[in-house]
Amino acid sequence: MIRAKTGSATVEAALIYPLVILLAAGLIRQALVLYEEVQSDCEIHREALISTLEPAGIDVCLLLRGQWLCP
Repeated sequence: MIRAKTGSATVEAALIYPLVILLAAGLIRQALVLYEEVQSDCEIHREALISTLEPAGIDVCLLLRGQWLCP
């Protein structure tokens, strides 16, 4: 009877751990995709700010923040 419980836990672990790893890998992949989207959006916004006709409208903080997101 003790052996059956131990075997059951082993089978459970063998089924659960790969699912947890796949879930973590999926979350990491999604985070990387979102980060790439944020970088491209940042580049678009930075170019729009720089090409504006009103230099007084450019906020230095926004440009500095853009430097952190857009390498």
